[in-house]
Amino acid sequence: MNIKEKITVIRNEIIEEAKDKKEKMVEEKKDDLNKTYEVFREELERKRESILDSYRQEADMRREQIISRVALESKQELREVKQDCLDQLYYSIRDRLIEFQDADEYPDFLKRLISEALEVLNAGNVIYLTFNDKDREIYRSGVAEQLESEFPEKELKVREESAEINGGVIAESEDGRERVFNSFDSLLEEIINDMGSKLEEKFNDLTG
Repeated sequence: MNIKEKITVIRNEIIEEAKDKKEKMVEEKKDDLNKTYEVFREELERKRESILDSYRQEADMRREQIISRVALESKQELREVKQDCLDQLYYSIRDRLIEFQDADEYPDFLKRLISEALEVLNAGNVIYLTFNDKDREIYRSGVAEQLESEFPEKELKVREESAEINGGVIAESEDGRERVFNSFDSLLEEIINDMGSKLEEKFNDLTG
């Protein structure tokens, strides 16, 4: 074997070794991100078990999209991928939540959102509730009566002006100093911010 042939053999060995290391590194990072996502999904189940079924399938699909793009080398490209996935997940979950307003179990869900807000507010007995138009009607169609019996010490007043929220309630004290947002929008923001932070950490690890 002449020198040229030896150089070619050595060069091919180096290329194959580098390729094997790169593939192993990508697979390890994919596994790591997959484990992180599973932790995120468990947190979602603890936060809103009652509506998890409505977007579990969509969240799983977005997870696969994220994992499939982990090998991108540019930090900017990775961040654009992350934002695109988060945006798609946000709108998908939002649309499912809006559709959930037509479900038979939605009044009970709305009642629970209001109850949670009332338990947080500790500012007098008069509480003002603000809804969007659809939820205001749902509240008055039966939810109000149930809450009045559960919170007899509270005087619940409904504002006629509509809140710019997709669903849920904004509860505030009579003097306006305390306010609780327990709406679809606040829920979505919490979920997306949490997932975005975790993805940002993983992408920073990938790009150094």
